[in-house]
Amino acid sequence: MKKASKVLSLLIIWILMFNMLFVNTDIAFADEDAVSGTCGDTISWILGSNGTLLIEGTGKLSYPSQQDKNSWYPYIDKIKKVIIKEGITEISFSVFEMCYNLTSVELPEGMTSIGNMAFYECYNLSDINFPESMTSLGSEVFYSCSSLSHLKIPANLTSIGEYTFNGCSKLDSIEVAKENPVYDSRNNCNAIIETKSNKLITGCKNTKIPDNVTSIATYAISFCDELSSIQIPASVTNIEDSAFYQCGGVMYIEVVEENPVYDSRNNCNAIIKTASNELVLGCNNTKIPSGITSIKDYALFNCKNLSSIEIPTSVSNIGEYAFKGCSGLNSIIVSKDNPVYDSRNDCNAIIKTRDNDLIVGCNNTKIPTSVTKIGDSAFYECSQLNSVEMASVNKIGNSAFSGCTGLTDIKFSDRLWVIGNMAFYNCNKLKHIEIPSSVDNIGRYVFYYCSGLIDITNHSKVTISLSQVKDDYSLVLLGIYNDSKLKGKWVLKGTSTEVTDIANGQTAVWKNNETSTDVKYGDVNGDGDINIGDAVFLKKHLANMNVTIDEKASDVNLDGDINISDAILILKSLAGMNVVLGSATQPTPPVEPPTQPVEPPTEDITKNYPDITIYPDRMMKMTTSDGPVYAMKILVKNNSPYTFVMGEGNDVMVYRKKNLTSSTYLLAITKDSKLVSDTNEFVVAPKESTYFYGFEGDELTYISRNALLGLTCKINGKGYVVVVDDKTGKIVNLSERQ
Repeated sequence: MKKASKVLSLLIIWILMFNMLFVNTDIAFADEDAVSGTCGDTISWILGSNGTLLIEGTGKLSYPSQQDKNSWYPYIDKIKKVIIKEGITEISFSVFEMCYNLTSVELPEGMTSIGNMAFYECYNLSDINFPESMTSLGSEVFYSCSSLSHLKIPANLTSIGEYTFNGCSKLDSIEVAKENPVYDSRNNCNAIIETKSNKLITGCKNTKIPDNVTSIATYAISFCDELSSIQIPASVTNIEDSAFYQCGGVMYIEVVEENPVYDSRNNCNAIIKTASNELVLGCNNTKIPSGITSIKDYALFNCKNLSSIEIPTSVSNIGEYAFKGCSGLNSIIVSKDNPVYDSRNDCNAIIKTRDNDLIVGCNNTKIPTSVTKIGDSAFYECSQLNSVEMASVNKIGNSAFSGCTGLTDIKFSDRLWVIGNMAFYNCNKLKHIEIPSSVDNIGRYVFYYCSGLIDITNHSKVTISLSQVKDDYSLVLLGIYNDSKLKGKWVLKGTSTEVTDIANGQTAVWKNNETSTDVKYGDVNGDGDINIGDAVFLKKHLANMNVTIDEKASDVNLDGDINISDAILILKSLAGMNVVLGSATQPTPPVEPPTQPVEPPTEDITKNYPDITIYPDRMMKMTTSDGPVYAMKILVKNNSPYTFVMGEGNDVMVYRKKNLTSSTYLLAITKDSKLVSDTNEFVVAPKESTYFYGFEGDELTYISRNALLGLTCKINGKGYVVVVDDKTGKIVNLSERQ
């Protein structure tokens, strides 16, 4: 009996041990389709066919580089759930960025920090719980995680970076632990408030601003379309720019009478700076009171249900894009006594009287013959605007008619000389275009995504390109997109000769071939080419933007559904990865060679720079389809690591990643170390004269074909650049930025 009892006890112990050892059996052992790898020397991962990514080990979890053969990067579209086991203490920069299918994350006790943009644009992430050990969140960690519904900030989380929860449009509850010494959510306000400063830094659609809050931060409550009302208490004396950015569903705004800085006089449903009479924020029911002198930039941006505007005599300044995106506007009246603006001839528009510039239009606007300029975004997304006649207009601004999806007819002035970038972007009902002889400047993407175009006649001296955009950075004059469900080509009128450009005096006609049944998988926009524009277009479709796709060509994995997995498969194909578009099965990803170390420099060029340390052993060389890319890692005095990257190949376009911080720049450096550009715009330069440097987080990352993200290195307030020999990869100069 004792022997049987002992055997039974051993059996029970064995079963318990077996269950502990194989706690993840559904992922690791029973799943023949599971894939696995490592992150450095101390962390391993396994991804099951059910989409669960299990990560175990110790230390810091770093970015999964595309070039690392052990990375999970090739499978990011498969990740639905992330489980991180105890022992991992940090998540680095961008680790799970754009994991579009990720829905939930389990973080272990003992984890202390999450780096910048770690879950950036994880649109479907709805559930994440912070452990009690969490102390800091970087900037933009959960940017555009638009499915995230609730937040609970633990007591030890005392550092939250800028815009961490910006774009989390579905947030409905926010709670901060009462023991937290830095932040609070007093009075169940559904917001995060800096306790010491009384500054509200993050809110949601259910936020009620407490009576003792004194300041509301930039983007504190942003992209909350379901926010219906705003009440500003007497204590609020500072509302930062864009504090309520793109909250287009707000119907009511009230400022309490006792507030010494702001008011909402005459029940106007707006926030007004009392001393300056500036309207800083409006909503769908705003009525601009008499006495208002200025309307701030973006004040009523995206108020799609605003139906009418009346500008009183007192308004002498209307800021940029003050009414952009007010697609429901049907009536605009400017007081006849206004000395700066008018709405002459009952035109239903706002015109700068002195310059004859039309700056705001609506669905019922009739452009007066005296108007000479259409301002930037003047008719942006006026979807019920049907026809436009511009008798005297000589300049059409950027995005002036962008998104006017009901526009069927345009008549240009014979005085027109400039058509701005994206002026008629996505006007998909336009059929005929005739460019007058007076035009000498045509911007980029002017008629891009105008899917209904049948013919275009060019009387100008500008040769118009009919070629499609080859990638995000192409500088085409006129990208023409045709209905993806039709197959055909552009031909010269009266011939069967295919053309890619239209010279002066020529007319191009879209010739359909409706009998074609071929499917070009990946050609989402139907332009006959597969490029980055298809992935971007598909992403817009998935974000419910008003675009038309070829559904059959978009289902590149043949699973019967169009989702982010299709977009990622297209991106993999463009990156040269071993994938097949139009196939239900994919080949095993090839093993990529590791990066090659570069021989370190023989001369110590940092002797005059005691605040910087260079790691010769961290110098790397990567081989890409466009030639070698070199990188080196340095450490500045404040222990902040930077990686500089230099690439060569064809002419290189540097890409501006959105939402760069104010201290972030793109660099193009000539061989004599002179700065070509540090703007936040696009930069182009030939390889023969220019080096390109940059970093992504604290690790070497090749971002995309001929594209690198750059950031200046600052040492004691000064900027420096590093020059690397393009043949040997050796550092040849470290110089102060010119």
